Amino acid sequence: MKTLRRPFSIRHFPRRTLPVIVLWICMLVTGGIFAVFYYGIINGSDQSEIAGIGFILNWLYLIFILTLGIACFFSFIRFFIRWKRNPRSILQPLILITALISLLAGAYMSGNGNPLLIPGYNGNENTAFWLKLTDMWLYSLYILLILAVISLFCGIIWSYIKRTR
Repeated sequence: MKTLRRPFSIRHFPRRTLPVIVLWICMLVTGGIFAVFYYGIINGSDQSEIAGIGFILNWLYLIFILTLGIACFFSFIRFFIRWKRNPRSILQPLILITALISLLAGAYMSGNGNPLLIPGYNGNENTAFWLKLTDMWLYSLYILLILAVISLFCGIIWSYIKRTR
């Protein structure tokens, strides 16, 4: 006997299908934008500015902000669900958030805010705030990279010790 197919319902839609569809759509749009940029028209006779660079930057900003916003939104939802189920279970995420904020604050304070002498540069970003912010991201990147390498080696050593027991 043949089973009848159910009509489409979002409730029966597989949970992993929608994110994959959105991912492929964003990748296709981004690939199309980069293809148009790569084969784009060059403005001016000196070929100093390529057409579409502003559009590409705006698209990348939009993708970055959407990704960051969605990640934060679902992290907050998960945090509050955990808090509702077991208030003691949120202690670890709070410690990690506090450590990250401390890392960023320490890296920002250790940054150098002296303006750089760049010949031919007339922009507004050569201020103490932007220079310290750039140093903050670089220092935090270095620290996190070192911590990742240390944790990698510790994991390898731990698995070796566990295996030899």
